[in-house]
Amino acid sequence: MRVLLCLVAWGFTVCLSVANAQDYILRPGPRGFDPGLNRYGATEAPPTAVRRDDRFNPSKTTVNVEILMPREGNALDAQHWSKTFAEMGYSARMRSPLLDDKMEVTERTRGPLRFVTVVGALDSRGNLVFPDRRFTSSDGAALKEWLDELKTYGAQGSPEGRPLWGLSRPQFEAVYTAMSRPVAEDVAGLPLTEALAKFGISREFPFRFSVAAKQSLDAPGRAAGVSRSVAGITAGTALAFVLNEFGMGFHPERLPDGTVELLIEPLPATLPADDAPLVVWPIGWEIDEKPAPDRRSKPVSDAKAVPSNRQLIGDSLLQQREAIGLSNVSVTAALETVEAETGVPILLDRPAAAASGVDLAKARMTAPPRNTSWNIVLRSVTSPNRLRHDLRRDEAGNPIVLVTSQRRGR
Repeated sequence: MRVLLCLVAWGFTVCLSVANAQDYILRPGPRGFDPGLNRYGATEAPPTAVRRDDRFNPSKTTVNVEILMPREGNALDAQHWSKTFAEMGYSARMRSPLLDDKMEVTERTRGPLRFVTVVGALDSRGNLVFPDRRFTSSDGAALKEWLDELKTYGAQGSPEGRPLWGLSRPQFEAVYTAMSRPVAEDVAGLPLTEALAKFGISREFPFRFSVAAKQSLDAPGRAAGVSRSVAGITAGTALAFVLNEFGMGFHPERLPDGTVELLIEPLPATLPADDAPLVVWPIGWEIDEKPAPDRRSKPVSDAKAVPSNRQLIGDSLLQQREAIGLSNVSVTAALETVEAETGVPILLDRPAAAASGVDLAKARMTAPPRNTSWNIVLRSVTSPNRLRHDLRRDEAGNPIVLVTSQRRGR
């Protein structure tokens, strides 16, 4: 980028043309994130300017293709694919396999340059075979699309539609570790942008609002502030819950240079199938195997709890039987009572409840005094109001209960 600088002094005007001016981004300050400008807002102290990392631009990425030929390979097939690659703007080397050759996609970097090497094979039918895909002679457009993705995103390819949002295992583990830290500050009543600044993860994984998310911030009917405290709940589950109250969700987004940010988007209008990859980070993770409660045993104590059995605490506490009675209380008050008595956070999905026609301001319930469990009380609160309650775990394995619509999926 070229910038023209003009200085006026002692009646003279001097203009300088400066080449290669750098782009800068601002790191977060005490006042948090300004989604309206899609950058961090003004701070009391001068913000720290950080040069934008423009490495691994597609123009600085070279994709090299090597095709392993079978011993009795068809020369016509090799000529066809060589011509196809050339028309796409990529060069391909056809060669015999060596002893340690294997199909793979790798990359190496040298300063700002990135080199992606794709090793595939030509099968007996003349098809190109790569580690996770196959192309026939009529799949030229699909092949070019894939190679263009590698040129843009490197060896990992485009993250779109992939499990774990297209992150590698180390990338996902880094995000999950950050999301496993408990929220230390109370965000109850705060507007969304102020609440996000309290999570303390934006320096490690910056937030970015999509255009649609920024536009929806001022939409009629949006919550004015966060409905409850999420202190003590891990950052991932708490962040998903807070954003959900504003009709939004988030997921890690891998950028072409390999860095990861947290993309905030409006929640999808339709829910994905149960076996589809996650669209947004969930409000708590499903417990794969829910153990049958043993009413003769005592709950697992906090001192003995480990990530693999912490959810047993919540299940045991909810299943314990005692004298319980509630008289003409609101749904929200009943849920607050269950949380106070069991110590298990009860997260109410207010948008889903409203979409199901539940008026939380008017809905009330009564549970006559009897020897029962808090789990049965939860069922008495949720079922008549077209809601359900799911025992889940946060990123650290601690139990939570999500109260949501009977129609809502993950």
